[in-house]
Amino acid sequence: MEILIEDGNVRKHKQKLQSLISSCQNSIDIATAYLTETALLEQKENVKVRILTSISANDILSGSVCLDAIALLFKQGIEIRLLDPDNNHFHPKVYIFDHNKFVITSANFTRNALENNLEVGVSSDSPQVSELVKWYANLWFKATPLTSDILENLIGFQNKHQQTALEIKKIQNDYHQLKINYRQAKFEHHNYKKSNFFICNSNRKYSERNKDGSYLDEELMLASEHVIAWESYRYVDHMKRVAPGDIIFLYAKKTGVIAIGEALERANKVIPEQALKKSTSTNEWRIPVRWLSPKDDRFVIEIPDQAVQPTFLDISADKYGTLRDKVMAHFEHNLQKLA
Repeated sequence: MEILIEDGNVRKHKQKLQSLISSCQNSIDIATAYLTETALLEQKENVKVRILTSISANDILSGSVCLDAIALLFKQGIEIRLLDPDNNHFHPKVYIFDHNKFVITSANFTRNALENNLEVGVSSDSPQVSELVKWYANLWFKATPLTSDILENLIGFQNKHQQTALEIKKIQNDYHQLKINYRQAKFEHHNYKKSNFFICNSNRKYSERNKDGSYLDEELMLASEHVIAWESYRYVDHMKRVAPGDIIFLYAKKTGVIAIGEALERANKVIPEQALKKSTSTNEWRIPVRWLSPKDDRFVIEIPDQAVQPTFLDISADKYGTLRDKVMAHFEHNLQKLA
């Protein structure tokens, strides 16, 4: 199984679908709630392509469905069937290739999903594909074949209510004008001049490994939004100094600082039965944080020897000033590039 996660770099869904479509020999079955994409299927000949979808009035007026795209696919001989939107809240995104490979994902067969949206899915050649084939066949049998008459009626509806569609776009623009202050992952270095700074070791040396090679303790800290230490460890008094608003560097030995967090509360000690790490037999010290950066294993920086050994260390003193500035500057620059 391959997990498809869009991370702002190569568009993994588009790349995977292009590859599977290109290598497909016999059949492509697509179930999609919304449909605007055509280019991926334009050059596919001698392969039976079926698309199962549902078209409501709101889908047409909002632009979630592009009738021009549907008309183009229909003219190319692609079979399209429709489920009744009044009786079926149709929302799957499933792609089946030659009845032996599949993709299940959050991504509709739309340009936005493949080019812009934050999507996640899985691709597999598991024998369980047979269950999807049966599921698709059952819905396909119940659905209504798209005909030229139905398509003409849908286009007529769209033309008749163009003004309504424009009003919907105006409403959407009005919403955008609300300017909701969504969290932006970007540093303002000067805002943290009054903060104290700390380093927390991500415990790669003693951590179990996940199947993908990542470190269990490190991923636990990132996923749970905590920095964590387990007794016994050196410099416990340093962890007790942390106050809300202080900055904590998550440090991986032999790599460098891999993420930056802002403390939300003071340190809290819990017994093993209440620990986030279920396999621990010692008390767990943890601090809730708001991660200010994505994980970045590319940043290599020398840490003073005295900062490498302790699990948790206060680096607020002047002698660590250069180190702090280098770390903050790197992540500030990195996040600006990602924005």
